[in-house]
Amino acid sequence: MHALSVYPRRLPFQGLIAVTSWAVGIGFIVTVAFNPIPRLWWWVQGLQLSYFAVGWLLRRLSRPAQDAEAAMRRGAEIAR
Repeated sequence: MHALSVYPRRLPFQGLIAVTSWAVGIGFIVTVAFNPIPRLWWWVQGLQLSYFAVGWLLRRLSRPAQDAEAAMRRGAEIAR
C-alpha cells in the first residue's frame, strides 16, 4: 500500500494512506501475537485481499482521464 500511494504518481493523502496501511498491518501482527485467532489463514488472506482492493481502487481513481483517453484510442484503432 505504501508503495502504491507514491508511485507512479503521488496521491492526495498519501501520508494518511501509508500510515493507515502500516497501522492495520502492525495491529494485526500484534493481535495475532497476543491472542490466537481461529482460522488465522483466512484472516490473513482477507487482509491481503483488502490491501489489493484498496490499492487497485486508488490507482483507478487517480487516473480516470488517462483511462478514458486510452479507451478512446483503442476504440479509434478498432474502428479503422
